[in-house]
Amino acid sequence: MGDSGFLPGNITGQRLISWTKKLYPQWDEALEKRLVEMFRLNLRLKISSLSLGQQRQLAFLLAVAFRPAVLILDEPAANLDVVARRQFLEEIAALARESETTVFFSSHILSDVERVADRIGILANGSLLVDEPLDDLKAGIRQVRFFWDRPEPPPVKIPAAYRHRKGKGETLFTLRFTDAETMEKIATAAGCSWEACGLNLEDLFVEITGEK
Repeated sequence: MGDSGFLPGNITGQRLISWTKKLYPQWDEALEKRLVEMFRLNLRLKISSLSLGQQRQLAFLLAVAFRPAVLILDEPAANLDVVARRQFLEEIAALARESETTVFFSSHILSDVERVADRIGILANGSLLVDEPLDDLKAGIRQVRFFWDRPEPPPVKIPAAYRHRKGKGETLFTLRFTDAETMEKIATAAGCSWEACGLNLEDLFVEITGEK
């Protein structure tokens, strides 16, 4: 399912479903009915008469009703309102659970990705910077703040940090957090204090792909 429209606009949704299901002996009628009711699709209308969001929902139905082994979605929740997007994400998660379907989900709406993804890949400038389970990513990368109360900043350096920024009385590092003991040693050697906090996926993306 691509990020742009590809459905023929001059036929009804019902006719397109009827044509498509003939190609797949394993078509799931119950799943089709569930999605039509959930999305409140009027299949008697020509596709060109549907809103952009409803066209996306119809495209999703066509992509999943035959229970594919692998499903590739590119910006699938585009043009959906908040409620419809939540339903859509819940259906993606249900599909993966019920059918053991592998779903590749590409989106710039990172809160959506965080809601349903098990594993995260982050691409930037053609390079794969991250490829790991979401829980490990969020637990392993932290933002560490070193701070002090004297005029001159202490010499805190962490070469392996993804990103660092200096502010008044503090330096922020985004890094692979190994253990508190290591951070304490760094802070003690520099004569400053420190604290660490976790980041959501959107913040992680900005920190990992942003300028050093």
